Amino acid sequence: MGEGTADVSNIESPRELELEVEEIRDEMTDVVRELDRRRHDLFDARLQLRKHALALGIGTVSLVGVVSGVAALAAWRARRRRRPLAMLRSFQNALARMIAHPDNVARPQSGVGGKILTALALAAAGSLVKAGAARLLPAETRLD
Repeated sequence: MGEGTADVSNIESPRELELEVEEIRDEMTDVVRELDRRRHDLFDARLQLRKHALALGIGTVSLVGVVSGVAALAAWRARRRRRPLAMLRSFQNALARMIAHPDNVARPQSGVGGKILTALALAAAGSLVKAGAARLLPAETRLD
């Protein structure tokens, strides 16, 4: 049975059509079974853990390494700032800033990192509030 327009002179018997439909149905059944098996495999957490154990292990070790490195760097910098000479330099810088800009003495200045973290926190909070409202409010009262 070809694609396109049907040729009237080439009409197959009902039995031939029935056999062809049955063959197509059998092929589709096999395809659907395979897709169903793959879907089950995809959402089987234990199977995915077994299949990707090495990648998960490498990722976990990398994540622990990065977090440990950041913590070690923060501890090292904190120890360094507590040294008497570093504290004297910090005091000297503060005194120089106070003399140069006396109107900014009592005003704290946040750095770029603090501003970025604040923006990220506000964006995350907004997303969480929106997701919570979407779950709680009926669809017709939402402002999407």
